[in-house]
Amino acid sequence: MPLPKQPSPAADAGYVRARDLPKLVPLWPREIAAMSRADHARLLARLRRALRAERQKGIGGHWSYDLARHAQLLRAYRAECEAYLQADMTTFPSGHVAMTHVHGALTKFCPRAPKRHAARED
Repeated sequence: MPLPKQPSPAADAGYVRARDLPKLVPLWPREIAAMSRADHARLLARLRRALRAERQKGIGGHWSYDLARHAQLLRAYRAECEAYLQADMTTFPSGHVAMTHVHGALTKFCPRAPKRHAARED
């Protein structure tokens, strides 16, 4: 009995910034390699605009809408949000996590960012 076909390593790789971003949004190589907070925020804004434009194409039934591109944009946006949040957290030796950026701005960029005022459960 033949063995089941194994997925290729590229299929398991998921999102890779240097490989996937140039296919999704027009960026210069220096913009892809940039790691500063401001550059990352600009990249998130570009991804949000591209995602919104693709979503509007789909809602409007435009002939150029591409579901695969929409899924890739969403995967890239979520991965970049996670990277933005990971770079924004500082862990102290006691295990507490502090945000080094304003919480309101984080929720603007990334919907899964912690909320400023959590509901109290009494």
